Amino acid sequence: MDCLRMSNAIWHSLGVMTTANLSCNNKVLTFEKIKEACLLSELIFVCAYDGEGYVFWEKNNSNFFGECR
Repeated sequence: MDCLRMSNAIWHSLGVMTTANLSCNNKVLTFEKIKEACLLSELIFVCAYDGEGYVFWEKNNSNFFGECR
């Protein structure tokens, strides 16, 4: 969180692709749901190069995109 704050990045420059089940009826994201999303993250991307590109992190042995490689 400290790194994101220091980057001075705008709100939409962070994306997390997760296999966690985040569906809920009350629209409140609990700490446990956030933790589950983090632990089950498959791909993370952040804005880079003064907003002209992105940096991607992909979990080892991730099958998030299937067999498209």
